[in-house]
Amino acid sequence: PEDGDVVPDAITIHFEGKAHRVPYRKGLSILNAAREAGLSPNSACEEGFCASCAAKRIKGKIVLANNDIYT
Repeated sequence: PEDGDVVPDAITIHFEGKAHRVPYRKGLSILNAAREAGLSPNSACEEGFCASCAAKRIKGKIVLANNDIYT
């Protein structure tokens, strides 16, 4: 995040037809936040290259550490 950005202490992940409010902290990936909350989303490379973990952002800002395919 850029200076001044607000980092939430929880995020909502819609997964398998349900909304899950999961804890979040700065530097944690959304994939890892989901896993730490007991969810098992699809993933393969875990680097943002294969798109198996692709998700739709409803609102907020997302920063990708590596991005070769997402817009």
